[in-house]
Amino acid sequence: MKKKKQSLKSSTTSTTLSPGDVVGICIGHSRAGEQGAWGVGGMSEWAFNVRVGALLKRHLYDMGIASIVYDAYEGGSYGSSMRWLSDRMHNDGVTLALELHFNSASPTAEGCEMLYYHNSTSGKKLAGCLQVEVVSEYNSKNRGIKALKRFSRGGGFLVRTKCPAVVCEPFFGSNHSEWNKHATSRNRLAQAYARGVNNFLSKSNELVA
Repeated sequence: MKKKKQSLKSSTTSTTLSPGDVVGICIGHSRAGEQGAWGVGGMSEWAFNVRVGALLKRHLYDMGIASIVYDAYEGGSYGSSMRWLSDRMHNDGVTLALELHFNSASPTAEGCEMLYYHNSTSGKKLAGCLQVEVVSEYNSKNRGIKALKRFSRGGGFLVRTKCPAVVCEPFFGSNHSEWNKHATSRNRLAQAYARGVNNFLSKSNELVA
């Protein structure tokens, strides 16, 4: 399946909540040849989240928050692609980052969780803001926010980024009920992410005002 590519420099110039705030919207499994897990509806993580990322960018723009979508990682391995992504976001001035995924396990597994690096206070706060909004939007089972360490699965993204970062796992694509609910409402998911980002930035700016 050939991936459609968006411009990596597609940031929107707008009045942000704080001068210099730029959100990195990273689409999980964007390395060449990857697709991630497959939902029961026959769509991969990458394909599902490319659309969510585009919608999220639009909602952030409406809130006055600049963003850049990253949906084509360079590198021949997971580690090298995370190094490339981290360097690219740093050079682009990204100040917080989300990597969009969905979970996959048994057909009965369900719920929403957000992952952050264990010693990142800001990452933990961002994860909490996102978790509240997504769980509330879908009335999901709350699996909580989870701290990852360096060598945990998904930890590479969280370790390498030079800003608050969260791996988003809002539902299980292996669960028919969760898939059907989320696949038909990707705009709602994007809106929930946008509210979470907005809440995080608002609270952060209150602390430095």
